[in-house]
Amino acid sequence: MLLTWDHQLAGDELEYHMEGAFIADGKWFWSSTPYGIPHPSAWKTPGYPLFVGILYAIGGENPDAVMLLQVLLLGPLTITLTWLLGRRLFGARVGTAAAFVVAVHPFVWQFEARLFAEALATPLTLAILLLVLDRRPPMRHVVAAGALSGALVLAKPSALHMLAAVVPAILVGWGVRRGISRAAIALAACVLVIAPWTIRNYIEFDSFLPLSVQDSGIYGVFNDEAAHDDEHPWIWRPNNPRDAELFDPANPLPDDELRAELRDRALEYIEDNPSSVPRALFWNGVTRFWDVRDPDEALNEVQFQGRSRTLTWIGLGIWWVLLPLGLAGLWMARRRLGISVPLVAMFLLATCVYIGNSGTRYRAPFEPVMAVLACSALAAMRPGANMRRFWDGRARENPWFFITNTLDYSQPDLEQFWASGEQDLDMLLDKLGAELKPSHHVVEIGCGAGRMTRAIARRAGRVSALDVSPRMLEVAKEQNPELDNVEWIAGDGTSLAGIPDEGADVCLSHIVLQHIPDPQVTLGYVREMGRVLRPGGLALFQVSNQRELHTAPFHGPRRRWAALRGRWPRGQRAPAWLGSAVDLDDLRAATADGGMQVERIEGEGRPLCLVRLRRA
Repeated sequence: MLLTWDHQLAGDELEYHMEGAFIADGKWFWSSTPYGIPHPSAWKTPGYPLFVGILYAIGGENPDAVMLLQVLLLGPLTITLTWLLGRRLFGARVGTAAAFVVAVHPFVWQFEARLFAEALATPLTLAILLLVLDRRPPMRHVVAAGALSGALVLAKPSALHMLAAVVPAILVGWGVRRGISRAAIALAACVLVIAPWTIRNYIEFDSFLPLSVQDSGIYGVFNDEAAHDDEHPWIWRPNNPRDAELFDPANPLPDDELRAELRDRALEYIEDNPSSVPRALFWNGVTRFWDVRDPDEALNEVQFQGRSRTLTWIGLGIWWVLLPLGLAGLWMARRRLGISVPLVAMFLLATCVYIGNSGTRYRAPFEPVMAVLACSALAAMRPGANMRRFWDGRARENPWFFITNTLDYSQPDLEQFWASGEQDLDMLLDKLGAELKPSHHVVEIGCGAGRMTRAIARRAGRVSALDVSPRMLEVAKEQNPELDNVEWIAGDGTSLAGIPDEGADVCLSHIVLQHIPDPQVTLGYVREMGRVLRPGGLALFQVSNQRELHTAPFHGPRRRWAALRGRWPRGQRAPAWLGSAVDLDDLRAATADGGMQVERIEGEGRPLCLVRLRRA
């Protein structure tokens, strides 16, 4: 607000201000556009004018007060929703980083400091994605996502592309058979929110006008003037010679008739010039919407929207970093169909929707989403990120099987799953001649869903259960809410960060280290055990000492097709599943580096090689 305080209302801001003033005066949804004659109008959808009008009615017709409220309330809301979305999809670090980017990125907050519908559309977009992305949304989320989508469309009618994210997200989360009915419920909720406005328009104009006059906006692109503008090809223009007569104040048309005539002329032009569609799509839907164009053209929009050229330059610089990183993040998440399919569908439909009018401003609701994807790409470059991504995926797919793959994949027996944790703990302690005591603080490396944690917590006084996968930890917390002596810790995939020096009595790990692709990382964990153990403390763990085991099996096309359909486990050839074997001489060296001594090794040359170390 301080940086842009002296701006004058421009472009759509003038219309929103006028409609808000009418509402404050008791004339609901009136406008004098386009003929200067006040009348009940459908020039804009009602969402944002209603927001402005209510604030005008409460505090007077002061646009600066509305914009200040947006900055103070909607700005923090957008930052918070970005943090929540990033944290849920990719972890806390990504959420925090993305929230910071959104807080400083002018292409997000610049529109909160303007009288534009994007101030509402951006947090609504994030809230909807938070409800449905990468999850099996419960019915309340399905209904809420549909209703919020309707509210979003009433604020910004071009946001119909949001449904291209909601419907695929539900179908991916629930599967096509079970998802169709839920997707239909979401669409019904969206329609129910929009319906009162459509009914009002029918009563007012005696014709079907579902949203607003603006869905005829393609007239400004599909005309000879736009087609033959060599400097700004296919750019939207409000006035052109072909349609000038329709805007003659001496012969005003009702909103519904004006909309129909403008739309019909645009469609007629398209029919006569079919090549105009791909050309307009390229220039508007691609280059202008995604800002892959000459920066001077993006800067030319500033004067029509009351924006700052300096802040736009800064915003372009940030955007040109976010765009490639965001696309990289989307590519890295391609196998997470609950993220990739809805977002790709939404982006593609938005590209098509904005064929008629486009620019930097219309992309504002996508900026936080791209920030989340960009930060996820940067996070993926950190050590351990591939492990985290793989095990997050397995936690979403079937955590029980991937922790204990002796279970049936399609119908895992959870009673057997939890019993195996107790059995494996007994076996490990028995083979290595150790016991857990109520006074012990145990660090469990690779706790997964808490299979062995549950058994450890019954015997030890305190447990620090660490795992590289935030999703696995979510499952563990859901399945073990009664374990009040357990601290669940998200690890970094390479160390025991978060565990203090000499703070543990026992470090324990089973069927975990064998999955680490790089044996040097495994040896690093051994050294870390020495750091966190008190003098005299024990390290009890299993590694693989059989190299032949860690080769990719051959899976024919039938199994791969079954995996795609969710009927066969995925990731069987991934490095984070195949893991690696550890050379025992290297293990002994790492033990010495960690200030420990080898007391026992059971199973040399086998995949189930058990090791007992003691801190000197």
